[in-house]
Amino acid sequence: MSEARQYLAAGVSSNARLAGKRPPLFFERGRGSELVDADGNRYLDFVMGMGPMILGHRPEAIETAIIDSFEIGQVFGGQSRLEAQLAAKIVQLVPCAELVRFTNTGTEADLLAVRLARAFTRRSKIIKFEGHYHGWADGLAVNVKPPFEQHEVGNSVRSHPESLGMPPSSYEGTIVLPWNDVDALEACLTSHGRDIAGVIMEPVMCNNGVITPHPGYLERVRELCTDSGALLIFDEVITGFRLGPGGAQAMFGVTPDLAIFGKALAAGFPLGCVAGRVEVMDTLTHGVLHGGTYSGNVTGLCVGLATLHKTCSHGGEGLKGLEDKGNRLAERIGESLRRHRIAAQIQGYGAHFGLSFVPSELRVRNYRDLRFADRDVCEEFVARLVDAGVRITSRASFFLSMAHTDSDIAEAADAIDVVLAGMARQR
Repeated sequence: MSEARQYLAAGVSSNARLAGKRPPLFFERGRGSELVDADGNRYLDFVMGMGPMILGHRPEAIETAIIDSFEIGQVFGGQSRLEAQLAAKIVQLVPCAELVRFTNTGTEADLLAVRLARAFTRRSKIIKFEGHYHGWADGLAVNVKPPFEQHEVGNSVRSHPESLGMPPSSYEGTIVLPWNDVDALEACLTSHGRDIAGVIMEPVMCNNGVITPHPGYLERVRELCTDSGALLIFDEVITGFRLGPGGAQAMFGVTPDLAIFGKALAAGFPLGCVAGRVEVMDTLTHGVLHGGTYSGNVTGLCVGLATLHKTCSHGGEGLKGLEDKGNRLAERIGESLRRHRIAAQIQGYGAHFGLSFVPSELRVRNYRDLRFADRDVCEEFVARLVDAGVRITSRASFFLSMAHTDSDIAEAADAIDVVLAGMARQR
């Protein structure tokens, strides 16, 4: 780490890697469900690159796609058939997708979706929710992890920028609301409806607690957006092509106007996209600017096609197997928590779930409820697991991949039980 700090700002290439009190791990290589660090230690990996490695590390199908792409080229400054082929596959799989535009990252796709919503509606304001992450750009990087004592202002929450260097003018068009609260959204749309261009959300709050929507919540949000003329935007950067071939929108049966994809779209390569209704996407030919030298690059498209073939063929059989393994692991963790009498709640789905160390009687509904979570216990749990050779995210969430085996699940569950037993003895 000291050597890295000599040449890299803060020693890393993303601030997310500085989470926790320990210095970040340095890795030498990965294969399947495992990573090996610079000291030769082996880890069973449930971070999976923060979600992209849906097929595991160095899957053969992806290596083949990369090699094949080199025979075609990399960046043409023009179009290739690959773009239409991958876009057609996304349109086939995703309910809201009538047209697609490729980007390099989820952050870029979020920015484009917001611009499309404002252009199409000719309105200026965007509603987002506490605890939801839509990239690090100024206009959306507000109230991702704000202080829990935030005060409400009218129908909304006081905006809290996530970074220095964000002038208030950059996010003055962003209204922040508590999530899973229909009344708050309805009141806001009643007050500001004619100014609201779009409502953007993670359909599952993956970036803070993996909190699921209340039954009927997404359906009511859809109705409210339709009635007010605001566009509904689902940020499916994590849920897309992970919870199923059609993402969260297919699983919940709620179709947004626009959706954002990344991560599992291209199994570890930088590729994102916006997909949505024809009339909204057509604004890209009527005055909406979007550019990107590397958008739709050959290698990313080849990897995307190979990834969706592996994950979504045969009705998403591969993703169903991944979900089953994750559910089994979550069940084993729940048994251990009960046996060792450690208060925590498991939230999410087999493909991606998380632990919140909250009182057992509390049902976590939104970001505010996480104020009851014991962060010290969470950090201890994550650190002890790393020492035991099992790597999860700093927020105690698990990303499953198709590379995880039944023996991986058993090994991880056993290690977690030992860790929880040790924590219980020291209480």
